[in-house]
Amino acid sequence: MNPRWSSFLPVSLALTAAVVSACDPEPTRSEPAEVASAPTVLERFEPGSFLESVERDGDGNTYVTVLGPQGGDIIQITPDGERRSLAQYPAGAIGTVVLDAEGRLFGTMGSFEDPEAPRGIVRVDPDGTLVTEVELPVGSAPNGITADTRGNLYVADSFLGVVWRRVPGADEAQRWAEGDLLAVLPDMGFPGPNGIKVFEGEVYVSNPSQGTIVRIPIQGDGSAGEPVVHAVDAPADDFALDIEGNLYATTHPFNTLLVVSPQGDVRTLLTSEDGMWGPTAAIFGERSGEQTRLYIVTDGNMFAQLLPPELRESDEIFEAEVLSIDVGIQGAPVPGT
Repeated sequence: MNPRWSSFLPVSLALTAAVVSACDPEPTRSEPAEVASAPTVLERFEPGSFLESVERDGDGNTYVTVLGPQGGDIIQITPDGERRSLAQYPAGAIGTVVLDAEGRLFGTMGSFEDPEAPRGIVRVDPDGTLVTEVELPVGSAPNGITADTRGNLYVADSFLGVVWRRVPGADEAQRWAEGDLLAVLPDMGFPGPNGIKVFEGEVYVSNPSQGTIVRIPIQGDGSAGEPVVHAVDAPADDFALDIEGNLYATTHPFNTLLVVSPQGDVRTLLTSEDGMWGPTAAIFGERSGEQTRLYIVTDGNMFAQLLPPELRESDEIFEAEVLSIDVGIQGAPVPGT
């Protein structure tokens, strides 16, 4: 989610019954009843650090993108807590990261303030080189990124209201999906398409501008099917999915972790009382023994001052954190099928 909005305004979540009824019916699946463990703090960053993205690998390493006093970094945190900067973003830029099926680290790069700043899809090489794979046009705001098992990369564009798709080896990205459900609503103060994941043949996208989660079927030829609304009243930044189809959404300035059932029902799982001070992203663990654990990064409430006073829980800026909770259900793999 864009850390530099000029304001956070309450989202208007009213959608017509006709739009909601356009959702495809979902099979009944189990929901997590309760959080199986209290959140555990794994890492702390100094107040004022913006943790934008989190990824995990099968060896238990955590990857976070951090915008702090020294600029933007992609940082690897080992299971022992050792931190290593893998790459640095250009001044003013930040993005999100994903590991593809071959273990390569890709990310988005962009700026929400400088229209001339480079923006696109990047690859992080082992030597720390940040290689631009695809450039995106001026006016775009590449945000969330995910991969499928065929090596395709999908990027949510928070300004243009587009999902970009880059097929393996291509030097350009295609406008894979767009339309009313992905549009950025004017005068709301929230970005458009933001978090993105692939699950069971569909691309899930959060659109905090409309307070919705949208599903887009992947057609047999790889093209996008008709987007449908999966959930309303869900102003999600990023999210993760478990194997049952439950979606765990971080709401950033609203200081909550939501759970969205496979049928689109929304409930609050964690709040600021549980340490959710500005949760920005979530991912499940990949290593054996960690696959029911959800990893969450926060910004420590650093943008609370941009909320209207009546919506602020606190003006204090806390340490940004990497948190972990056990939700009792195994996470869906990323890349998705």
